[in-house]
This record gives sequence, structure tokens and C-alpha cells, in this order.
Amino acid sequence: MTEEGYGTELTKILTVSFTYGLADPTLFPHADLAAASASVLTQEAAIALNYGPPSAQLYEQIILRLQAQGIAGDRDRVLIGYSRFAARRWLFRLV
Repeated sequence: MTEEGYGTELTKILTVSFTYGLADPTLFPHADLAAASASVLTQEAAIALNYGPPSAQLYEQIILRLQAQGIAGDRDRVLIGYSRFAARRWLFRLV
């Protein structure tokens, strides 16, 4: 796992390679993921367990990550879908 320079002091985004669809399970921060899941399910279960529009925070994190890589990113250039199929369907409608 390599540390990247994204996010703020409160958030560190780590990179885990999913090459060939398989990631080394030892690289995942299991305790942190369990704590984050428990927190979300305790505080915002109705929102977290329901389909709906993507959150503004998700867009913001994606845009920050793109910009950190030197890629122009803004809300009008980011498409978030629930699956690869859904994203393709939206893209084909836009083209």
C-alpha cells in the first residue's frame, strides 16, 4: 500500500491495487473499515443502506483526487454510477 497526497489532514487515501480483480487482503485496514462501517450504520443507516443520488462528499473526494493528479475535474465532468452497466448506459445516452 502506498500513501498518496490526496485529501486533508483528516483523511489519508491509500492505494490498494485491484489488478486482475484481486487485492491482497492483508493490505486493507480491517479495524478502520470495521469502525467506519459501524459508525455509518449507527448514525446514518437509512441513508447508507438506500439507493439514491451520490453524495456531494463523494463528488468532492473524486474531484480532489483528479486535481491532485493534474486532471481538470469539476462536478460537470464526473459521472458516478452504481455499476459499470449503469455508467455505460448513461454515457451512451449522453453521446
